[in-house]
Amino acid sequence: MKPLSDNKKTSTNACSEISILTELREKIHWSMSQLVETTTPMEIRQWVDTLKSLLDLWDKLLKSNFVKC
Repeated sequence: MKPLSDNKKTSTNACSEISILTELREKIHWSMSQLVETTTPMEIRQWVDTLKSLLDLWDKLLKSNFVKC
């Protein structure tokens, strides 16, 4: 049986992981809304690049077992 402190640490880590993914998801949604409102080709390119980077990070975090569900 794990000591209580280990259980608390595991719980804290899980909350941190969820918090990071939640923040990342919010940034992805916000960037998508900015892209929808963008009108110039240069701005569109910038938002597309931003979204690609955020989605790539999301994918890497999930594939790296960052979240242990």
